[in-house]
Order: sequence, then C-alpha cells, then structure tokens
Amino acid sequence: MKFRRAWLKIEPTPSILTPVRNDKRIEEMAYKHGQVYDSYLACESNRNYFWSSDKSGMVSYVRVGKHLKVGGGLLASQADKPQLLREFLEYVTQNYKSAAFFNITDSDLPLFQRYGIQITKWGEDTLIDLVNWDCKGKEFEWLRRQKNFCSRHEITCHEWHPKKCSVDEFEATRTELELVEKDGLQLKPQAFEMRFFQGVLDFTNLGRKRVFIARSRSGTSRIEAFLVANPYQNGKSWAFEIFRHRHDSVRGVLPYLKLNAMELMKAEGVQQVSLCMIPGLNCQSVRSGDSRFVRRFAAWSSSYLNSLYDCSGLYHYKSRFRPQLVNRYICTYPRVSAGSFLTTAHLSGLAYVCPFKVTKLIWRHLVNRSRSTLPKLGKSSPQKNVSER
Repeated sequence: MKFRRAWLKIEPTPSILTPVRNDKRIEEMAYKHGQVYDSYLACESNRNYFWSSDKSGMVSYVRVGKHLKVGGGLLASQADKPQLLREFLEYVTQNYKSAAFFNITDSDLPLFQRYGIQITKWGEDTLIDLVNWDCKGKEFEWLRRQKNFCSRHEITCHEWHPKKCSVDEFEATRTELELVEKDGLQLKPQAFEMRFFQGVLDFTNLGRKRVFIARSRSGTSRIEAFLVANPYQNGKSWAFEIFRHRHDSVRGVLPYLKLNAMELMKAEGVQQVSLCMIPGLNCQSVRSGDSRFVRRFAAWSSSYLNSLYDCSGLYHYKSRFRPQLVNRYICTYPRVSAGSFLTTAHLSGLAYVCPFKVTKLIWRHLVNRSRSTLPKLGKSSPQKNVSER
C-alpha cells in the first residue's frame, strides 16, 4: 500500500477553536493544571488548542492527517475535566478519525473509562519526592562518586537567567547551547531530535522553563552539559525534560548537574521532580480492553531495539536516583487503528534514523559486553510502583 505524503503531513495550522498564539492563558493553564512531565509542552509553537465552551479547560494537540495527538493531559481542574473531555470528543467525532491522549495518569483513568476509550499502559514515569529525598546512604553511592569526580575536574553548575543577561552574553550562551544540543544528537540514532514527546530549545518561547548549565573551568570554561526543567502542578513539581551533554564531556556531568538542580529546587520548597518517562517499562501485564498490539509493541521495542535506543541503559541510569515509578497510559478514542499507530510513529520521528549512526550504535552494542548485564525492563524496579497522590 502506497501512502501519500499529504496523509502523513503534520498540520500546525490553528483550528478555528485555537486562540491567539501569544495568549497568556495557554501558559497559565499548562503551569497551573498540568499533572505530568509534558504538560508544559502545551506552550510549544506547533500546538493547536481546544477550549471548553466556558473556557474553563484546554486540550493541547497536534494534527497528523485525520488523527489528533494530545499531549500533557486534560488541562483543567478536576471538576471541569468531564465537560472538557465530553466536548472535545464531540469535536473529534464530527471532524476526525481518532484522538490519542498520551501520559494519562491513574487518577484520570475513571473519566476516560466512562466514555469507553481504549486504555493501554505504555510506560512509567520516574518521580522523586524532594521533600524526603537526599543523597545519603549506600544506595546513592554511585551519584556521590559522579559528584566527587566532577568536583575534582572543576566542573561548576549554575542556573542561567536569559532575561538578566547582556545581549552579547545571551547570544554567546545560546550559540554554545545549540552546539551542545547538536553534539548530543551524535549519540542517538535519529536523524533529528524527537518531536511532540519532547520539547525544543526555543529561546524565544522559554516561558517559565529553567535552564541549568555545567561548565568546565579547566582552561576552557566551555559548556559541558545543560538541563531544561519544565514546571507543572502550579510550580510544585518540575520535569527534567531536556538534558544534553557533549560526546567528550567529563564523565558523570549530567547526574552532577541534575543533583545540583535538585538541591537548589529542594531549598526553594519544590516538592517533586520528574526524570520523565521510561517507555515500555512493566507493560507486559494484560489490561482488560487494552490494545494488544500497542502493549506488545512497547514490550518488544524495549527489548529488541535496545541496541539503538538503549532502553535498559536509560532504565539503569534513572534507577540510580531511586525514583518512585508511576503508570502512564495512552488513551485512544475510539480505539487504536493502523492509521492512529502509524501517525504516532511518524510524529515522534523515532523511525527516521541515520543509517551510519545506526550501524555505529549496533556495533558498539555488540562490542560492549558490559551492556548485556544491565537489568531488563520489567524484570525489576528501582522502587515499588506507587499510586500518585
């Protein structure tokens, strides 16, 4: 079957229900009512918006052909979510073939079940309770080693405040951050950065995002790594959503940078940090009425695409922070179809890989036998899976 390119076209053009792009209500809704790590991505420039009739709630989405992809959940208070979902599903029924809601929480599942929407688990988020978290004890020994190693190599971390910089400093820092971002892409098989499920480094649209930078003092003072944190739950929680380092950076610079950011946020009274989701984690269990294809694909990809996307390595790395694991679901209306699945794969950009980098990564995976000793996804957990409060 030959697919026409127009069928897979991403359509960023706003619908008639989309308010003006610079409407501050969009950012305020994402900041106040966001419940998951990607809620603040509602502010991205390529999103469309659906507002409930009384403007009490909002949905952020992207159109791919006749399929809608909703990110960040239902941006409304708990009392206003039923009306928002009902009106949005009516809009979808009249104009589109499907709508997929990503990263839905356990607490919102009853609402989606009420409308007969197909619910499939596709991974687990990694949450750190900052109120009761510290880096003491044997279980955090690895993190302390990275911190001590970076300290000996004179790595310094600080938060970058673009609005307080001079024009020259802003341009110099932005240019170097973009170079680090491109350098970090060399370590991935994709031809370009992931779309939709991950934010972009847009310096004209940072909003309340926070940028943390690790610099080297060993004669170069270059930027070794950076971290972008997104707010949600009215600023009580932050997600470490974008983090990049140079391919030749000092060992352990990213965990060191994250530790510094967490210590600063804890001192400010932040309650929770998300290290973002691990796709495919603990998705083997059958859920009544779920999509068998999506469930099996999530489990299969985490096992058999490990040489490309290093799913086990991602799981192992995040487990060093001893996070709590919470379920995340895809809710598809009316049900998962070939069209809805293919448009999601296209939108993510994960299928568009560079053949040279793929060959290089597979060879490195085969040669590096130490990777085979990493725990398999779903075989064990950093901490027991818990329900969100």
